[in-house]
Amino acid sequence: PLVAQLANESENPRALLEAMAAGAACVTTDVPGNRELVVPGESGLRVPTADPEALAEAILRLLADAGLRARVDEIERAISTGTGGGT
Repeated sequence: PLVAQLANESENPRALLEAMAAGAACVTTDVPGNRELVVPGESGLRVPTADPEALAEAILRLLADAGLRARVDEIERAISTGTGGGT
């Protein structure tokens, strides 16, 4: 699975944490709440706010690269369960 969580300002990243725990590869906007959880290329992908082209590219990158998705999923699960990973 793949989840894109978009926000224009800082917000509680609860939905992002839930998606990570479920093993969904995440693409999120570069806002403070998401920065602490998503390290680009490791625990997901971050895109600038209000940049639909960057969002589309990030989604396509994750869909096309099974190895990247697997690495992201592994790190995301560790972060969401408190067993490692993160910044």
